[in-house]
Amino acid sequence: VDGRTGGLVVETRDETGTWVERIVYPFGHYVSWGSHLSRNLSMLDAIKAEGYTVIHPVPDYPVFQRMDAMNAVFRRCEELNLLVQFDMRHSFRNATLVSEQVSRYKGSPALLGWYTADEPDGTSDPPSAVSAARTLLRDLDAYHPTALVLNCRDFGARHYAAGADVVMADIYPIGINATFSRVWGTPCVPRRFGCCGYPTAAEERAMVYSALALGAPGILFWIRPSAPDLGPALAALARETATLGAPWLLSRATRRAAVAVDGAGGLVVGAWEREAGLRGAAVVEGEDDSGTRRVRRVLLVVANVEAEAVDSWRGVRMVGLTGPAVGWARVLV
Repeated sequence: VDGRTGGLVVETRDETGTWVERIVYPFGHYVSWGSHLSRNLSMLDAIKAEGYTVIHPVPDYPVFQRMDAMNAVFRRCEELNLLVQFDMRHSFRNATLVSEQVSRYKGSPALLGWYTADEPDGTSDPPSAVSAARTLLRDLDAYHPTALVLNCRDFGARHYAAGADVVMADIYPIGINATFSRVWGTPCVPRRFGCCGYPTAAEERAMVYSALALGAPGILFWIRPSAPDLGPALAALARETATLGAPWLLSRATRRAAVAVDGAGGLVVGAWEREAGLRGAAVVEGEDDSGTRRVRRVLLVVANVEAEAVDSWRGVRMVGLTGPAVGWARVLV
């Protein structure tokens, strides 16, 4: 973990086949294992072609089945320069299983890190178990970070976060209707995002750019396969984030200039500054329609402040991503 930028440093082959260190912006999917990836490794080629940098296979219960297929996944990901976050959600409390899994995969250049607990604050795994897993993993493999995801707003978050190098969060700020499912056309029981509807392409874009504006150093979507109509939109976001992520947001030459959030008005703004007066901002603007948050527009703004008047917004290149300013299809930085 790069302590200055929050990015993850990996070693990969460049175009000449030489091993080089680089900061990566993890942008990818959790991937269904037993019913999909373990039976169809060609998914990896499609994921790479769409521009993603990482996959996160979700294990069967109680542990991954068909480890021969997992071995093949790692081999193919090494060939593709595609990173794998290895999921230990069902095994992180079993020291024997953890040791076996680490021994098997810690030497793979495709390994991004170890994912220990999945929403431990919601499933009531004690913080002590999470911390114990981190200690064991550091003893077994000092070169790959541990990660976990939290679900609740704040149910012992500080104690759980102490047990991981990378803390992820399940956040669904836009597009959720906790009472009625757009997917099934029924009231929601239980009231959770997975059964209550998929976001639209515009809502997904707004969530991603809100995360970028607020400084998130990586994004993983739950879960592939996803809603068919979201596929092209997510792939477009992967390509845009490849342009923005490591080269811009996680560059040591970039300084975060400002962050502004207006919850009532639905406005999120993040701004960055680089050398030579180059500045950029991500702007997400929403509106409230009868109690439902809707996306008005998402903009990326890039300006060289030495030559252009930022205060008046004249001469600033604006890339319309959704809403009234649509018309440009690619992020320009």
